[in-house]
Amino acid sequence: MRAVATILSFALLVAALPSSSKGGLSIPLRTRSWEKLSNEQRIAWIKAQDRILKSKYGKGSHSKRASSSSVPLTDQLGDVAYYATVNIGTPPQPFNTILDTGSSDLWVIYNQCIIGCDDFPTRYDPTKSSTFKNSSLAFTVPYGGGTVSGTQGAETVTMANFTVNNQAFGVVDTLTPGVIFGPQVSGLMGLAWTQLATTGSSPWWSTLTSQNAFSQPLFAFNLARLDNDPNAGTTGPGGTVDLGFLDSNIYTGSITYYNLISETYWLITLNAIVVNGKSTSVSGPAAIDSGTTFIAGPTAAVAQVYSTFSQAQLGTGDLAGHYVYPCASAPTVSLTFGTETYAINLVDFSRPIDTTGQTCFGAISPIDSAGQTAEWIVGDTFMKSYYTVFRSNPSSVGFAQLKNSSGGGGSTASGIPTFSNVLPTDTFLPPLVSSVLKKVTSTLGGVLPTSTSTSRSSGAPLSSTSTFGILGMLASVACSIIIGVLLV
Repeated sequence: MRAVATILSFALLVAALPSSSKGGLSIPLRTRSWEKLSNEQRIAWIKAQDRILKSKYGKGSHSKRASSSSVPLTDQLGDVAYYATVNIGTPPQPFNTILDTGSSDLWVIYNQCIIGCDDFPTRYDPTKSSTFKNSSLAFTVPYGGGTVSGTQGAETVTMANFTVNNQAFGVVDTLTPGVIFGPQVSGLMGLAWTQLATTGSSPWWSTLTSQNAFSQPLFAFNLARLDNDPNAGTTGPGGTVDLGFLDSNIYTGSITYYNLISETYWLITLNAIVVNGKSTSVSGPAAIDSGTTFIAGPTAAVAQVYSTFSQAQLGTGDLAGHYVYPCASAPTVSLTFGTETYAINLVDFSRPIDTTGQTCFGAISPIDSAGQTAEWIVGDTFMKSYYTVFRSNPSSVGFAQLKNSSGGGGSTASGIPTFSNVLPTDTFLPPLVSSVLKKVTSTLGGVLPTSTSTSRSSGAPLSSTSTFGILGMLASVACSIIIGVLLV
């Protein structure tokens, strides 16, 4: 979610340093079931994706002991976004924060937010933190679809068992509607490279890797798929992000790495797009972006891809800018990186525009100004099918086939989703729901990391809670084991 513009302030003079805390815990991600959306909600979802894409790419003291952790994600609003709990301040204030490999800044909503703040129930209060430092510098990130602005500061920032002190971040008091999407999200953590940071400061993950805080200089995403699950709630288990290690229980075979073109975005070369086994000539630099749902590229190249579809045409009205075609003729689509070709799951690429399931729209959209040398944007539509590794040394992105081909713990349905189980309402899960499983996973979801947690934990199944709170450690390792047994 990186703007193609520069910050209107100087960088903080305070260096961010990782603390001595170590250990691991899982933080659930959540999403919304596509099958539960009404026709109107589907159109709203498509428009939200357009806003996100355009806003991101439109014109406009420390310990060096190695450690690792598996952090559960929450998937929300039909795989619109994946978020984890990030704790900011002393004592920690927890925030549901989108993890975005397409940007480099960290920002959260200020408790005295002035404009565009109504949808954010959880807000940061600097007066309640003993570690907040106000730089008195302006923080402004201009996007194609608007801006976020406020004050630049520094704070203690923790995710799982990893803490960085004096992390530069933005305390946002004004934002354009649609810049960040999701009723339970109150911030964004950029996981791209320092060159993209409007603060000019090292991103959270980069500080940790530079200080050898991770066992391996990498992090990896295993994203869930819930948009075609008729039993999913508004939000749901979103997979995991593994910090400092690779979880061999998640993927099969080897990881194939592709060197970065530049250390700005996670930018690698897309060699071709393949439709029904036939390769097209489209190619170019591609940013692998966990904070974007769609795949996007130059208008002419996108038109070339859809010219190989049966009866594909540009949509009109609410679907303007998207290609539509009969669901029954939806083809298989793959991306080629290097010499390897990676298929995109059909349920991720082709979505019915209404509950009749007759007409679908494709997940590749046109955009002509991705900026910072990125011609193509490859988002969660692709990432849900592969264990995706972001490695800092050597700088590269890697892919491996997930053992669960349906994505990180998501539905095992295949093909174009049907709508026999559409529900009349779609509400957020209440805290501490009645079932034993949800009680256990809700507890895990609310756990906050501490400096006395264990040195490592393996990947744990994600919870189905939508509520995060200060619940203490509550035997997180035991919970992980229990949940693992229950969800197998």
